[in-house]
Formats: sequence, C-alpha cells, structure tokens
Amino acid sequence: MFDTDTFIQRIIQCGVPESQARVIVRSIVESQNNLVSKRDLTDAVVELKQDIAVINLKITGLYLVMAAIAAGVAKLVFLP
Repeated sequence: MFDTDTFIQRIIQCGVPESQARVIVRSIVESQNNLVSKRDLTDAVVELKQDIAVINLKITGLYLVMAAIAAGVAKLVFLP
C-alpha cells in the first residue's frame, strides 16, 4: 500500500490541480481493490483441482455402473 497523501502531493507538484489529483489517486486506489492476489489465484487453483477430482470420481463410478450393466446384459444374451 502506498501513501496517498504523498502521491497526491507529487501529482500537484506536476501542475495538476488538487481536486483532480485527489480524483486520480482515489481512482487508482479503487482500481487496486479489484486486483486479484497471488493467494487468490492459488486458492482458486486448489478449489478447481478438488472439483476435478470429484468429477473424475463420479465419471469412474459411471464407468463401473456401465460395466456392470454390460456384464448383466451379456449374461442374459450369451448364457442360457
């Protein structure tokens, strides 16, 4: 985080009126509040990996159910 008052003073020293300098700094501060941190991204990746693991388990379960159904159908069709 930076010192907004110092930043405003630097902008004023460049010839920008104080009211405009304050609006500029306020806009920069507000835009930074919407930035994503590295921690946010790491947490999102962990959550996605967990979701993918759950989906993989569900798909594996579906394959097992399909194999059981296929085995049952095979018994009915090929065994007397």
